[in-house]
Amino acid sequence: MRAPLCRLGSILFLCIGLAATALAKDKPLVGIVLYDTPAGPAYVQAADVTLNGKPEVLTCIGDEKLDNNGYKRLPKSPLSAALIVERDSAGLLRMTTSGGTTCIVPANLKLEKKTVYLPKDLAAMAVLGGRVISKSANGADVMPAEFKPGTRIQFVAVADDELAEYLRVSRTPAIALWGEYLKQYPAAAHSNEVKNALAGMITAEGESALAAFKRSQDDKAPKYELLRAAKAKAAEARKVISFVRAEKLSFDADALVQSVLVAARNELGAFQRAVSDRTSGFEHLKKAQALAENVRTVDPAFPQLGKLLAETDTQMQLMEKATAAAEGLIGEGKFDQAFAAIQRYAPFAPELPRVAAVVDAAAKSHREKGQDLMKESRWEEAVIEFQRSLDFKQDAQTAAVLKNAQSQLDTLKSKDLAQKAIENTAPMITAKQFVEAFESLEALPDAQRQFVTEDMEKLRPEYLNDLVTRANNLTRVHIPIRGRGDEDAVRQAYTYLMKATKLSEEEAVKVKLEVIGEKISEYYLAQANRLLEKPRGSGVGLGWQMLQEGQRYKTDLETLRNQITKFAPAYQTRGKLSIAVQFRDQTSRRDSLGFADQMADTIASRLENSGIRGIHVLTRERFLAQADPNSPAPANFLLIGDIVQHRVDKKTDVQRLNSKYRAGTREVKNPAWLEANRQLDALQKEYERSIEASKLVIARNKKREIAEVNRLLEEAGHRVEDQKKKLESIPETLLQDIIQPYSYTKRTIILNALVEVAFRASDNSVESAKQSDSVKIELPKSVNILENVKPEDTEGIVEEGTPPDDLQMLAEAETRAQEEIMKKLTEWVKEVPVKVLEDARERAARKDMEGAAERYILYLNSTTEQDSPERQEAASFLRNEFNITLAKAEQ
Repeated sequence: MRAPLCRLGSILFLCIGLAATALAKDKPLVGIVLYDTPAGPAYVQAADVTLNGKPEVLTCIGDEKLDNNGYKRLPKSPLSAALIVERDSAGLLRMTTSGGTTCIVPANLKLEKKTVYLPKDLAAMAVLGGRVISKSANGADVMPAEFKPGTRIQFVAVADDELAEYLRVSRTPAIALWGEYLKQYPAAAHSNEVKNALAGMITAEGESALAAFKRSQDDKAPKYELLRAAKAKAAEARKVISFVRAEKLSFDADALVQSVLVAARNELGAFQRAVSDRTSGFEHLKKAQALAENVRTVDPAFPQLGKLLAETDTQMQLMEKATAAAEGLIGEGKFDQAFAAIQRYAPFAPELPRVAAVVDAAAKSHREKGQDLMKESRWEEAVIEFQRSLDFKQDAQTAAVLKNAQSQLDTLKSKDLAQKAIENTAPMITAKQFVEAFESLEALPDAQRQFVTEDMEKLRPEYLNDLVTRANNLTRVHIPIRGRGDEDAVRQAYTYLMKATKLSEEEAVKVKLEVIGEKISEYYLAQANRLLEKPRGSGVGLGWQMLQEGQRYKTDLETLRNQITKFAPAYQTRGKLSIAVQFRDQTSRRDSLGFADQMADTIASRLENSGIRGIHVLTRERFLAQADPNSPAPANFLLIGDIVQHRVDKKTDVQRLNSKYRAGTREVKNPAWLEANRQLDALQKEYERSIEASKLVIARNKKREIAEVNRLLEEAGHRVEDQKKKLESIPETLLQDIIQPYSYTKRTIILNALVEVAFRASDNSVESAKQSDSVKIELPKSVNILENVKPEDTEGIVEEGTPPDDLQMLAEAETRAQEEIMKKLTEWVKEVPVKVLEDARERAARKDMEGAAERYILYLNSTTEQDSPERQEAASFLRNEFNITLAKAEQ
């Protein structure tokens, strides 16, 4: 006996089938038979459809094995209840009704008694019958001979050719089939659906083409025909129906075309810039043309393409016209006019042979003219021609010839100038001004002096005698040195004798030079001693420079060397931008022990390493010695700082806050178990109702119904057993946390690191160089510390926070205060030289020349070595008033 395996829902299907039989037994069966042919999908529309001559079928199970007796016991179902009958790819026949889909086999089959069949074997014996009403263009005039896999019957109330055609083209979606349908039914019930499907397929082809184009771009070999195809497909899809994907495809394709157009425009711009800047770049125009042609390949009517093509063509025509005109002028021998015609394109010569030929011809014409002029020794004209040739084209050979011609021209000019110099010395020699005559020739540039060597040798004896004579005359009158006039005269005599010793080995000249040098050194030593003895080092700067000046004339004068050694430290203080730094603590010593000394050391160190020229800083012991009013050389500037505040203020706020924690666990019913138990109760009640219903079927004593009912009851019993197993697999109870309230502590620590420093910087002699200022730094900080938090806290509260480091905060505030003070001091120090220069000018105006010199020396040592008008002013003052020249401002 066949085992009952169908679902309980089959009862409903069976009942509906029986009802449909009663209500529609007279309903005519009209079916659309859909099948495949070598020419594509086809259909026939038929009335009075039968299967193996019967308007009914037998229901079955897909994998059951049937013999003749089992086949005869299968339940019947009328075709009039069917919506669809089809044969699937596995060979089984399926019938779909309003109640669902079930396996069927044809009725009215004659089977071998001892042969066992599968449902698909019986399905292969199905034969369609019916009266053909209509057919597709490629359909047969009769019903298909076989019910092959894939064949389908769609049952309809009345014949419907439009629906039949729609179902046919839907079997194998293709653009051609959708198009055929729309030609026949442009506004039918399924037209919009078909239009959307057709637009989608067309768009998909365009999207595929667009993706392929992008890949070709990535491969550096863009295939613009693919981009053209994508645009065409987008337009085709949009003609079918307004389609969002097609709009996007069109937009994306246009964006790519636009990017190519922009690239072409950029290349054209690069070409135009190359023309304007006189650089190479003809390749940019070629690239612009190629890119524009690619855009034309995709869409000849693309916006702005016509304008770009016209511009590139215009540029090409302009170059062609200029080149042709230049070539014509070359033929006429008008080389300069030819070059002028193509001058703006001359940088393209390496890329354009025709332009290169014009340039070469023009350059060659001037080079040949220059070579002809060289033969006639017309050097200046030859140089002009060679330069003109190089203006047209840089050429190593032409450059070498130009260098030779320029050398010849320079030699000729030098010879002429030397001859004029000789002529200019004649009146001097007549007037016995041998020094002036000789030195005027000696001062000539090397290129000219080579032509007066013989004349200088002739003049040398008279020049030597004149030097010694002049020196003797000056020393006889101006030694001993009593003032500036004597000083200048003796220095001039020393200069004469220095020149004489270079020309003569006579011992008398050397002795005379040494004696004069010693006299000058002794004079400067005396002047320096007077200045160095001035109170509070007010003459150290000028005195030191006097010692240096004296050493130039007598390097081994011991008394002078001793003074230089003795006053070197004082000069470092008075002659430089020296600053005495002192910080005093106005707070409680326990709050800032050692901070004042630390601040002084830090500021001093940073000032010395600030890169400010000539700065010299004194602190602690140096300050105590140098800042003493009785010190021979106190610092030029004084920086006094007062530590006003230096502490960390601290405040603590304590709060008790509430939270919850897990105190333990307890057992509770599992919601999943309760739900599974409820479902089991429901299934058991349903099973009991099914038993009661089966009693009525058994009472009618119909074997088939009894068998079906037994099968359904067995399935219901299985579901009950499955649910019991599921219930057993779920724990009946779960552990639940016990949550209790508790309190924890929140400490809020509010700190404020405070550093306040007042300072004043001054130069007692310059009121405008004084500065008073202060810096106040506050670093507030708030820290929350959570304490007494239980590890089992359920609100996500954890112990956190650590007390802040007071010393670290104070150190950070100190650092910021130092930064701010340094910023202000640096700005002040940079302005000091300006104030010093102003003071020097004021002293000079009131005839305090030595005081002005001290300030000018300080200015020179505190400014950079550059030829500024102010430094020239200072150097000129020292040279004019005291015969002092600072060889190099000291760092």
